[in-house]
Amino acid sequence: MTEFAARLDQRQTTSAPAERLIVRLKEIDVSTVTSVGFDLHLTANPDAELVRSAPSFIGSINVFNHRHHPSMAVSQDLDASRAVAEAGGSVAGLSLVFVPYPLLKMIETGAP
Repeated sequence: MTEFAARLDQRQTTSAPAERLIVRLKEIDVSTVTSVGFDLHLTANPDAELVRSAPSFIGSINVFNHRHHPSMAVSQDLDASRAVAEAGGSVAGLSLVFVPYPLLKMIETGAP
């Protein structure tokens, strides 16, 4: 067991709150995105095959948002705690990677 995992385990047994890392995306302009969505990964290996089942996956940008005005920017929070824990407990050396995917087919299958 790594030192970080041991500390997490100890926190859980003492009922102390677990540390969380939230990635906040601010002023997302989705008005120019028409047929592409983006998955986000926090990873030490940005050239790896990054899929939604990977521990580095922290979420997808919500491209379908309810806004009062079409030009209104959107913000979104994503919990990156699991990705950081899987990477050894430190954000040092991690990259935030945006992986585009087509909105008009099933993810990871290629089916329409």
